[in-house]
Amino acid sequence: MGGGAGEGIVLIDSVQMDSILALPKLGAVMRANEQRASLTAAPAWREEIWRWVIWLSASRGLATATRASYAATLGGFADWCARKGLDYADLSLNDIDEWQRDLMYQRRIVAGSRAYALAALRSFYDWRSTRGLGRNCVDGVRSPKIPKRKPRKYTKRQLQQLFAATRRGITSLVCRRDEALLLMLWATGMRCEEAATLRIDQLELDERVGVVRIDGKGGKEREVAFEGPAVRILREWLVVRDQLSNVLTDTVFLTVRKNWFGRQMQPHTIECVVKAIAKRAGLGEWGVHRFRVTFATQLYDDGVDIEKIRILLGHEDINTTRKYIAVSDRQRRFRLKAFRQHEVLGTAPDGLPRWAKNTTNTRGK
Repeated sequence: MGGGAGEGIVLIDSVQMDSILALPKLGAVMRANEQRASLTAAPAWREEIWRWVIWLSASRGLATATRASYAATLGGFADWCARKGLDYADLSLNDIDEWQRDLMYQRRIVAGSRAYALAALRSFYDWRSTRGLGRNCVDGVRSPKIPKRKPRKYTKRQLQQLFAATRRGITSLVCRRDEALLLMLWATGMRCEEAATLRIDQLELDERVGVVRIDGKGGKEREVAFEGPAVRILREWLVVRDQLSNVLTDTVFLTVRKNWFGRQMQPHTIECVVKAIAKRAGLGEWGVHRFRVTFATQLYDDGVDIEKIRILLGHEDINTTRKYIAVSDRQRRFRLKAFRQHEVLGTAPDGLPRWAKNTTNTRGK
């Protein structure tokens, strides 16, 4: 590390630090943390954050984006403690409650994001206490209650609009990449982070069928097969990709912006790409995760067993899968029949011939 970034760190191997700094998003967050005045003034805390991040990387199998978000949360929390004049090793539950209130009322952070931030603190202080470095300052703190919303999926019409919009990109290269990207999100149900880090060596492509080996959450690997146009369009994209110069990554999907050309796409970049496509398509609502929900619901509508869907999605808990299929077309077919209502109301369905209506009215008397 340059610029004296490692001052105060005595228990961390430089090779471990360099491996963290080599990761695009996580490395940027840790460099930013090194420059924070709050952590510069507390070298012991800075060292513990480094050791904790290395432990997350080596032992927990968390996605890079998750580790980066956790590390950024600890950096922001260090700034907050510095402003309040608090010692990170000796916080009370009231201190943590005040931090949560500041997130809500001062920064307008929604409940889900506050719960995520608290999960980062809980991970750090759990790690710290189990290593004998001090007590767990967040022990007993309850997470904010998160409003439960049903998963959202894309309709057939919305998918048609999205894929039509991919063909109206600014360049032919962008159109090819975006169409292949959206097809892979939909045809395999992979997460945004999984698509961003997908490498060429994780693909097996025949003429009609493909298989993708996905590195999922918690270091769990799964295989998902796909067929149809997704195979052809992905193969075409890979041919175009192989012809590009200045490619700096072995990931399937690349950034094509002038200053970042040939680099690995980040999850945020994929979200921006989908947002731009949805805007061109005229959709009022959109989301990368909706492709995953659409994948699950369409499998369920086609008669695939829920346990098989859980495996394909990489869900640990089948109840998570059940939330997805709750919005499937197959589920929506279960409804109270109209004739039950007509029997009670003494009415007849619209469109019946007159003789049938008369029979129905007579029967109801």
